[in-house]
Amino acid sequence: MSDSKNKPKSSAAMAGIGYTIGNLLVKGLAFLTIPIFSRLMSTADYGIYNTFMAYSSILTIIVGLALHSSVKNAKYDFKGRLAEYSSSVVLLIIFNAVLLLALAICFSSWLSEWTGLNALILALLVAESFGNAILTFYNSKLALDYVYKEYLCLAGFHAVASVVLSLIFIWLLPDGKAYAGRIFGAVIPLLLISAYIMIRLFRSARPKVSPLYWKYGCKISLPLIPHGLSQIALSQFDRIMINNTLGPSDAGLYSFAYNIGIILQVISSSLDSVWTPWFFEQYSRGDLEKIRKTSAGYVLIFASITVLVLLVSPEMIMILGSREYWPSREVVVPIVLSMFFAFMYTLPSIVEYFYKRTQLISLGTVCAAVLNIILNFIFIPMYGYTAAAYTTLVCYLLYFIFHILIARKIAGYHVYNIRMLAGVCAAVCMFGAFALIFLDNMIVRLVMFAVVFAAVCIVLYRNRRAILELIRKK
Repeated sequence: MSDSKNKPKSSAAMAGIGYTIGNLLVKGLAFLTIPIFSRLMSTADYGIYNTFMAYSSILTIIVGLALHSSVKNAKYDFKGRLAEYSSSVVLLIIFNAVLLLALAICFSSWLSEWTGLNALILALLVAESFGNAILTFYNSKLALDYVYKEYLCLAGFHAVASVVLSLIFIWLLPDGKAYAGRIFGAVIPLLLISAYIMIRLFRSARPKVSPLYWKYGCKISLPLIPHGLSQIALSQFDRIMINNTLGPSDAGLYSFAYNIGIILQVISSSLDSVWTPWFFEQYSRGDLEKIRKTSAGYVLIFASITVLVLLVSPEMIMILGSREYWPSREVVVPIVLSMFFAFMYTLPSIVEYFYKRTQLISLGTVCAAVLNIILNFIFIPMYGYTAAAYTTLVCYLLYFIFHILIARKIAGYHVYNIRMLAGVCAAVCMFGAFALIFLDNMIVRLVMFAVVFAAVCIVLYRNRRAILELIRKK
C-alpha cells in the first residue's frame, strides 16, 4: 500500500528533476556558446538575431493561442479523451499558423519596413513561432504524465542541433549574413521537432475539427494571452524598440548584456521548483512562522548570488564577448538588478496562485508592460539603449511592490517579513551602486567579491544541516 502511495510522489520528483535538467541544458548551453557566437557575429548581426527572437516570443503566444494552458483542465474534463483533445487543438494551432503565414506574405513589404526583417526572415519568424507553440503544448502534455525522459530527449536535441546547425550555416553564408545562419540554425530543429510531435499526436488520435474542443480550449486560454504578451513585452520589447529606434548594432549590445541575466533566470527557476511546493505545503498548514524564517534564508541565498554576479559582471562581458561588445558593460548592472526583482516578484505571486487570484497577476503584468513601453518610448531616443536597462529595472521594482500589496490584500496580512525583504532589496541595490561606481576598477570589485563570497561560505557551512535536510526532503 505504501509503495502505491509513494509512486506518484517519486514520479513527480523524478519529473521535476528531469524538467530542471532539461531547462538547464537548453539555457546552459545557450550561455556557454555565447563566446563562440559573439566572435562570429557582429553587434548588428547579434541585434538582428535577438530582435528576431523577441518577435518570436510574442508571435508564439499568438500562434499557439496559449492553448497549452488548457491541457491540465482537459485531462480531467475529458477523461480518457485527452489524446483526441490534443490532436484536435494542435490542428487549430496549425490552421492559425497557416493564416498568419499568409498574412505575413501578403503584407511583407509593410511588415519589413516596420520590423526591419526581410520577407524570408518574416516567413522563418512564423515557422519559429509555430514550432515553439507546438513544443510548448506537447511539453505541457508530457508534464501531466511525468514523461520527463522524452522531454529530456527533445530538449537535448533542440539545444545541440540548434548550435551545430547555426555554426554550419554561419560558416556557409557570406559575410554580413551571420544573423541569417543563426536564425536558420534555430528554426530547422524546431520544425523537425514539431513534425515529430504532430506525428506522435496524430497517431494517438486522428485529428479532426471539433467545435467542442476548440471552444473549450479557447475559453480557458484566450484570457491568458494578454498576460503572456505582457510578460514578453516586459522582458523583450525593449530590444525591439532599440532596434527600431537606434539600429541593430545597439540592439545587439543591449541583448548581449542581457545574456548575463540568464544565469539568474536559471538559478531562480531551479530554486522555485523546490520553493513553490514547500510553500504550498507549509501555508496550507498555517505555519506562517516557519515560512517567514525559511523565506529569509531563501531570499538571502539568491541575493548573495546576485551580488556576486554584480561584482564580476563587467569581467563576464569581457570574457564572453569580443572587444566589439565591451561597451555593453555599462548596462549589465541594472539588467542584473532587474533579474533580482523578477525573482522577488515570485514570492508574493505564489500567494496569489495559492488563492487562485491569477487575474490580479495578469493585471500587474499588463500595467508593468505598458509602463515599460511608455518609458522606453520617452527615454530611449534621449539616452540610447542604456535607458532601456534602467526603465526595465524601475518596472520590475514596481512590479514586485505591486504584488506585495496585492498579496497583502488577498491574505489579509503580510505573509513575509516585509522589513527583511526591504532590507535585502536595499542592500542589493547598494551593491549595484558600488559595482557601477567602481565599474572600471576591477581590483576593488574583486576584493569585495572575495569578502562576500567568504561570508556566504561561512553562513552556508554553519547552516549545512538544515540545508541538507531540506534537499533530502525535496
